[in-house]
Amino acid sequence: DGLLSLIGRNRSLTGRTDLWLQAQLLFSQKPWFGWGMDSNISALGQQLSLAKQFHNGYLDLAVRGGVVMLFVFFLMLAHISFSAAKNLSRSDFSVRYWLVLLLIILLHNLTEASLMRETHFLWLMFVLGYSTLTLSPSRQIVAVDDQ
Repeated sequence: DGLLSLIGRNRSLTGRTDLWLQAQLLFSQKPWFGWGMDSNISALGQQLSLAKQFHNGYLDLAVRGGVVMLFVFFLMLAHISFSAAKNLSRSDFSVRYWLVLLLIILLHNLTEASLMRETHFLWLMFVLGYSTLTLSPSRQIVAVDDQ
């Protein structure tokens, strides 16, 4: 507590642990399909606090979309992993860049919520990284030398 108070925090991570308990309770009420992908509007009426998110992207996604949406998200992560592993041997810097950016976004979601939030910039970056790493070009453009 002493060290955390020096940086303006407390043991509950500034109230996040209370929100996480509320998210677990809401998830247990509707575990399969969640409360709806409506930016937590459906879940807000059931919540004890006035927070618009649960300050954990994974819990927030579980409350909104349930097990089904968590499965879809982790399927996306598996797809990214396999695609990146296939392309990592290339000397192209962009694969490493996107992997680092996606890792940062995944870590960020331990204490904030941006996963599958349609208006969040980090979700836009995640989708852009996903698209870049998993979509293969339909054809390569080959330069022709005019000699």
